[in-house]
Amino acid sequence: MSKVYFSLIVSVSLSVLSSAGVAQSGVRLFLTPEVRLELERLRLGIVEAIPEPKPSIVETITDFVNREPKPDVIYALGGSMLKSDGSSTVWLNGVAVDEERLPSGVSIEKPAEMGKLIVTTADEEFVIKPGQVLNATTGVIYEAYQWQQQLELKRIEELMTQGQEQLDELSNSASDQTP
Repeated sequence: MSKVYFSLIVSVSLSVLSSAGVAQSGVRLFLTPEVRLELERLRLGIVEAIPEPKPSIVETITDFVNREPKPDVIYALGGSMLKSDGSSTVWLNGVAVDEERLPSGVSIEKPAEMGKLIVTTADEEFVIKPGQVLNATTGVIYEAYQWQQQLELKRIEELMTQGQEQLDELSNSASDQTP
């Protein structure tokens, strides 16, 4: 009989220990406040708006790399001329433009004899003098010689890119022909 009691005690204690282990592991699953809050919302039937997922850093960088570059908005002031009737003509980007026909956001600084232009963008206001070039996209004013250097650098970059593309094509065609 003592064997029966002993086996009964052992089996009961094992079942109690195993159920305590399950209960304890169940408690561990729901210990974080976020999980408890979510379970409470589900229990009460509260539906919350799902927030828009934020793009990952990889998506953001990919979008940045693949975006189309905005063309630069350039204002090159070649000079100005005050006419006898008091109106002015300016040479903007190599074209003679009457004062009344200047692009929006561009005006002649008064007195007109100074020959300066005021260019107003969404962010800033720039004053450019004859011989200067304004890149309104970047907000940088160049002297004529500096602008020529910028154009030459861009052209060199384009040629280097084209040369690299041609090298890549030759390399790919050579690897395709390799047996």
